[in-house]
Amino acid sequence: MRLFPTRRSLLQGAGALGLLGAALGHRSARAAGPRRLVIWWSGGGWDTSYVFDPHFETNVIDRDPDSDRATYGDLTVAEAGDRPQVKAFFDAWADRSVVVNGLAVGSISHDACARLTLTGRRAEAPDLGAMLAAGSSLGRPLPYVALSGPRFPGELGGTLTHVGALALGTLQGAQPEGASYSADREALIREFLRQEIQRVDPDAQRPRLQRHQDALTRLDTLDLYADRLSLPENPTDDERVALGLTLLQLDLCGALMIEAPLPERSRWDSHQGNDLNQTDCYERGFGALHELVQALEDTPDAQGGTLLDSTLVLAMSEMGRTPLMNQTGGKDHWPTTSLLMIGGGVSGGRTLGATTETLGPATIDLSSGEQSASGERLSPPALLAGVLSAFDLDPEPWLPGVTPFTAWRG
Repeated sequence: MRLFPTRRSLLQGAGALGLLGAALGHRSARAAGPRRLVIWWSGGGWDTSYVFDPHFETNVIDRDPDSDRATYGDLTVAEAGDRPQVKAFFDAWADRSVVVNGLAVGSISHDACARLTLTGRRAEAPDLGAMLAAGSSLGRPLPYVALSGPRFPGELGGTLTHVGALALGTLQGAQPEGASYSADREALIREFLRQEIQRVDPDAQRPRLQRHQDALTRLDTLDLYADRLSLPENPTDDERVALGLTLLQLDLCGALMIEAPLPERSRWDSHQGNDLNQTDCYERGFGALHELVQALEDTPDAQGGTLLDSTLVLAMSEMGRTPLMNQTGGKDHWPTTSLLMIGGGVSGGRTLGATTETLGPATIDLSSGEQSASGERLSPPALLAGVLSAFDLDPEPWLPGVTPFTAWRG
């Protein structure tokens, strides 16, 4: 069964918003920078030595003994016969991808690492999706969508929509048992609110009223595509991913958080059975990621090129795993991790960042990504600041004094 709709059906849906600006089969120059973000979250902590950061030059790390070095230009990863989807992904997309090693998350708590990785701070603060939505995506009906995975909107909670069966069912006119809903009454309420906003604030001087006006406009736009958006009450991972792709293709959201699909019985948090869990999770996750990236590449963008040219995909986990196995054949939490950047704005075919032979974060030059004794450790604030700057947003209001990590842009 296919994870996503066919190419023809995707193009027909995209055409509703004028996304067919490029002729089918014509490929324009890649976009200079991204306009959409997908955070592809693998919660639990992946073992970076299995793919991203194998350290073949040392025997200090307990890595997969059956893996081999695979090189794609300046990008080096570990591949193995029992992870064919990893190889398939890099065969197809290495030139559009950058591996980043040595991200120092500074904790071994799942919640603390997730918060720091996504917000750049340990205290409550908006995460990357919310910052981007507030700065560049408010014109879309759903500026920031969370289908699954962690989210920390902080003071920007108004940008975030948690899309589920209830929300989409209501949008389509369905309602929970015992509820009372009338489309005509809803239309009258919206029109009354618009008239009141115009009467009270004709010169658009009250920001809160104007945000409400903008929300009404976005809701009207969303109504036009209600019949194309659905999700079962208990959706599968694949169904969530497919909906996320539809939202991107219809240009309804600018930032998307989604948890990568997992195998039925394996997990990233592999305190026991590290080899089985990590192999299964990488295989399942990279297979789904490959399909997502292919679907983005198959969909033309109204600006020229494809959706992959204008969408930055961040494949991330909140932490890594220890260099050595524990007594039960597992690996425990580790405060250094890796990530994969794909698509819009990425100068691909490279591995950036570095770790020591025991998987500690090495110091690097943030503008080149190369190891440097005079550099600094790659921190989540620097990573996030680099992403914000790629969207032509000033990171200073959110991450003051932080030097952006820009090496991935070339």
